[in-house]
Amino acid sequence: MVFIMSYFSNKIPLNPEKNQLLMQLQSLKEKNVPIFDLTHSNPTLAGFEYPSEIFQNFQLPNYKPSPRGLVEAREAICEYYSQKGRIISIDNIFLTTGSSESMSFCLKMLCDFGDEVCLPSPGYPLYDYIAKLENVKPIYYSLKKQELHWRMDFQSLENRINHKTKAIVIVQPNNPTGNILTKGEIEALIELAFKNKLVLIVDEVFSDYCYENDFLHLTSNHAPVITLNGISKIAGLPQLKLGWFILEGNQEFTQTAIDSMETIADTYLSVNTPIQMILGQILENAGSIQMQIRDRLTKNLKRFKGLFGNQKRITYHIPEGGWYIVFSILGCIDGDEFCLNLLTQKFVFVYPGYMFDFMEEDIFVISLLTPEIEFNEGLRRLMDFTMWEY
Repeated sequence: MVFIMSYFSNKIPLNPEKNQLLMQLQSLKEKNVPIFDLTHSNPTLAGFEYPSEIFQNFQLPNYKPSPRGLVEAREAICEYYSQKGRIISIDNIFLTTGSSESMSFCLKMLCDFGDEVCLPSPGYPLYDYIAKLENVKPIYYSLKKQELHWRMDFQSLENRINHKTKAIVIVQPNNPTGNILTKGEIEALIELAFKNKLVLIVDEVFSDYCYENDFLHLTSNHAPVITLNGISKIAGLPQLKLGWFILEGNQEFTQTAIDSMETIADTYLSVNTPIQMILGQILENAGSIQMQIRDRLTKNLKRFKGLFGNQKRITYHIPEGGWYIVFSILGCIDGDEFCLNLLTQKFVFVYPGYMFDFMEEDIFVISLLTPEIEFNEGLRRLMDFTMWEY
């Protein structure tokens, strides 16, 4: 095995440790055991109805390679933001196959071998893997719990910045904590980035799904900002693989970044033409699926609060946006064991907190996107298990 390993990069673990919880989940599914899966994140499998108008003009046009993406597709993106009161230059938009590729392109442009990028913790682990694959070192800054919501820990962030740091990644609403940036946090981030000559990379894929607080876009004419988004969440269409990023900041940065990205994007030309051709239709009809998703999220959040609002063993912070909710179970000392027992005894699957970089054993994550009947029964079983059997 040592000889075989010599062929491969150390960036990819060739013998990853098998997760007992996920193995048990797979075993039950193979036996056709009904599972109340409270981690649904795929809208195409969550019982929503998609408008047929999206694909009315779908066709196979002539190939039109364009590093930034087709003009009509980028015009559709400008219109999407215009309806939100945000003016975007069509020249500053680059299309990709999704946020993963967008992040990969950004790191290719900004970082050399061994440079560092600051990522939020807790958070979704995707960007950690992408950074490592781009030979960039991920460094984590903390999000901290306050009375009602999670907030950025600026002291933690400032302590992580050094001469190798190239960018700060912000996910808003964050996955899974659901916090969105306040006006004060946006101003502080812009000042911090400008002072330290850093780029702010802002993932806004969940920005159409906020609850009570207004969503504020992080934009700047001074500090460099790169905004990521795509139709995976905007239109609930992850299978179509279409995203984009927007370059903003001072004119010198923006023009240099555009020139650099032209080279990177032209090397891959990864976005397929037919999807670009119907992007306008997709965004025009996104409101229908968004309405259904928001209704689901709101009802499930209300159900969760109704069941657990007065339970002393279970505490939670209300998300400001996104599809997830984080909760804690008082007295739990082994999160993996709790999840495994919940799965094998009650056939309910929830995420242990460590999957999102929580260090505490008593933290868990579920998705509010889960179909309501499954969500309600899964919560009932979770409550029974927590109150009476655990």
